[in-house]
Amino acid sequence: MFDLNQTINRFRDELVACQSMNEPDVNELMAHLKDGMHDLREKGLSEEESFWIARHRLGDARALSIEFSKVNPSLVWKRRILSLLAGYYLFALIPKLVHILTIPLCSPDFKWMHIRIPVLSPDYAAPVPAYIVILITAGWIFYKLSRRKTASGFNAAAGSRPGTGFMISLILLFWISNLGIMFLKFYLSNHSPDLLGEVMVSGSIFSLLWNFFLLVMFIIITGTLIFAQDHGGFNKKHQVCLTPQNRS
Repeated sequence: MFDLNQTINRFRDELVACQSMNEPDVNELMAHLKDGMHDLREKGLSEEESFWIARHRLGDARALSIEFSKVNPSLVWKRRILSLLAGYYLFALIPKLVHILTIPLCSPDFKWMHIRIPVLSPDYAAPVPAYIVILITAGWIFYKLSRRKTASGFNAAAGSRPGTGFMISLILLFWISNLGIMFLKFYLSNHSPDLLGEVMVSGSIFSLLWNFFLLVMFIIITGTLIFAQDHGGFNKKHQVCLTPQNRS
């Protein structure tokens, strides 16, 4: 059964996911859509017919995004740079948080999970199993985010944009963790040099594992994009056409 409000909200989700549109642009397009539907309704068409014809006249989200990118080129680049900065701070923050987490993991209660790696550190052991669990969890979260869809079937991660509040929180957390690590290093150097050495080695091992994890993720994502483009799947997945499947 056709639900007009739900279908309109789906189309709005597609427009919001576009990098080249801001909120006034989306509101203006939705107003044009509703005006077109109103005119068609006055001509005797049903709600469903009015919506699909008005949407077809307006254009699909991908085509509109391309047109608005010509009008708002600076907006597109600003959002891309903001996304890059958010990614940098997020990926740089995780090793620092794990570095702080390593201190309680180096206590005698968790010695059972420590593994000595002679090639990297003959004198100290690191909680490698805990690090592997963290990496598996991070991989699962990234996978879920990459597969997350809007109600319309669009990839939500592809169009998601970091908000101002999120960026401020991320930057503050990044610098607080930096200051925390500096304070802990100073404290441990005066009170427990052996624990400091173990924490530093463990942090270095996780940084190595984290960089390897990011390299694997980069290879997987790049390979997926190349495969999708070679087989025409990229455009098909992001194309919104006036088909019966879209109407259900």
